[in-house]
Amino acid sequence: MALRAQFSHAGPGIQVRQRIDRRGAAASDYRLYGSPATKKLPQVDAELCEHCGNCTRCPYQAITLNRNKVPCFDAALCIGCSLCAAAGRQAIIFVPESAPKAKLVQMVLYGARVIPVRGTYDDAFQLSLEYTAHKGGLNRNTAYHPLTLEGKKTVGLEIYEQNRFKVPDAILVPVGDGVIISGVHKAFLDLKAAGLTARLPRLICVQAERSAAIHHYIRTGKYQNARRPATITDSISVSVPANAHLARRAVQESRGFSLIVTDREIVRGQRTLAEKTGVFAEPAATATVAALRRLQGTDLLGRREQIVLLITGHGLKDVDAAARFLRFPAAVGPRPDAPL
Repeated sequence: MALRAQFSHAGPGIQVRQRIDRRGAAASDYRLYGSPATKKLPQVDAELCEHCGNCTRCPYQAITLNRNKVPCFDAALCIGCSLCAAAGRQAIIFVPESAPKAKLVQMVLYGARVIPVRGTYDDAFQLSLEYTAHKGGLNRNTAYHPLTLEGKKTVGLEIYEQNRFKVPDAILVPVGDGVIISGVHKAFLDLKAAGLTARLPRLICVQAERSAAIHHYIRTGKYQNARRPATITDSISVSVPANAHLARRAVQESRGFSLIVTDREIVRGQRTLAEKTGVFAEPAATATVAALRRLQGTDLLGRREQIVLLITGHGLKDVDAAARFLRFPAAVGPRPDAPL
């Protein structure tokens, strides 16, 4: 899955009238000058420029640095696309204090400003919304920014393509806030609307037992927050799933269903997946393996049906979760006759 964290982006010039006086942000911005009859070019604030050269990655080779390492624009080559402004944006990521360290390492290495929050993913989500509401910026939280759903739907298109352009009978999807399952649904809706398919796959919502607000919403028709979403499945642990309504609709319109699995079943599924297929997945992803095991012998899935398990995250994102249930061998001496 995608990295389960709360993102927002901030920097000067994201909005026409917004200026954030902070060094290290993009010096170029979206404000353009020129009349309707002339080409518009970006402006540069030399005081904010950090001379990093990121903006010179212009695909049209319209930007060079002068002897003071300040960007200069070639009016003949520049098309006014503002990609140079986007190149210098700073990523600000709100995460719960309990987020796996392996995920934090990736964020910090990529240069993001990481803000741990004393609370849950729901608290981090809310704080990111409040941050952009007061300080501006592009908030790309899943279930908040509409393009994230379009991004998630590509996994559905890939399933269709890799399955030789055939629709599988069912897809088991691990569900937290409900964005991925909604994206998969939209992918197959788009394929059907384009005349490429005649049917939809049944979408099966899989949630952890202690984080199952969407499951209960699907089963009862009444929504309630998950009270204490304490589960080993960090990436799908959520009290208030922001995309619950679309997730429920995805399951209903595809004639699917939902089920829950325990942490013990998920851990067992993680090991089974690794041993049988060579795929090391994080616990949230192996919830689908646990679900398939639970569905064996029932009439909910046909024996001849083609079933896809959506494995959404690599196990290296949360190594500690897997290590907690493993027994590691003792070291042996560096001698050929050492007991093995």
